Parts: sequence; structure tokens; C-alpha cells
Amino acid sequence: MKRIPTVQFRQLSRPLRRIARDIGMPGIAGCMLITAGLLVMLYLEFGSAPAAPARSGSASPTAAEAPAVQNSPLTPAKEVNAAVLRLFAAAEEHKLALLEGDYRLAASSDTRYRIYTISLPLKGNYPSIRAFLAQCLRNDARLSLDALEFRRDQIAEENLQVRVKLSLFVGAQ
Repeated sequence: MKRIPTVQFRQLSRPLRRIARDIGMPGIAGCMLITAGLLVMLYLEFGSAPAAPARSGSASPTAAEAPAVQNSPLTPAKEVNAAVLRLFAAAEEHKLALLEGDYRLAASSDTRYRIYTISLPLKGNYPSIRAFLAQCLRNDARLSLDALEFRRDQIAEENLQVRVKLSLFVGAQ
């Protein structure tokens, strides 16, 4: 019967002590922080997912009720109108003037999905526009920001005219 080699603690502790002596306390603290960060990343990646919040009985969710993370990477075709209504509700919440938008549904080269392009002309101050975009992108992971065009007629004018171009990825059902 073969004997399995074992490592004694003394054999392992000598190189560790030498390394600890060479890098000092700041190095040890740095190694501990890196290890803790890796453990947190692993927990977030493979840990349990939070439970989905309970929804009220309304058919179309408002911007505040929109889930932060969706399970499917594509929006079902029947939810496109609700997604656009959430954009309008978020614009109203941030007190932005939302003029008539341009909406187009385009087929992609991949037949599994379609791209719903949304072009919204907004008018408002910069912090409100930034908060609006952050809320929309945070509430709908299937929405992407493609372009922003800023325009201001007078330099002293507080309100900006902005054209926001968004894409919503829709299932090809």
C-alpha cells in the first residue's frame, strides 16, 4: 500500500513567514483585501438571486414599479407598449418636456430578435435629463442608449434640447 505524502504545517509555515516578512503589514493587508474582494465577487456571481418584488394588480407597470433586472434578454413583443409608457412616465417624473417621438421596428440579421428604435426629443435641464436616462437604463436592462444630441440656442439658457436615441431589443415572436 502506498503512503500518501502529507505536508506538515512547519514546512508550509516557513515560506509563508518569509513572504510575510518581505512584504510587511501593508502587503498582508493588501492581500487580505484582494482575497475579500474575490470572495465577494464569487458570492455575487454564484450566490442566490434576490426574490422578485410582488406586483400590484395593474396591467402596465409605472417607471417606479419596473423591475431592475429581467430574466430574459429580449422584451416580449406584447410588452413594447408598456416599455414606451415607462419612458413617458419617467420623463414626466423628471419634469421633462417630451415632444413627439419617432419609433421604428427593424428586423436584425439574426432572426431571433428585432430592434425597436426610439428617438425622443426632450427639453429640460441637464440634471433632469441625466436622471431620466439613468432611471430608464436602470429599470430596463433590455434598453440601450445609442446616441445623445444636445442643443442650446442661447448659452445663458438653462434648458437644453436633447434628442435621445434608444434601442429596445424585442423577441421575434
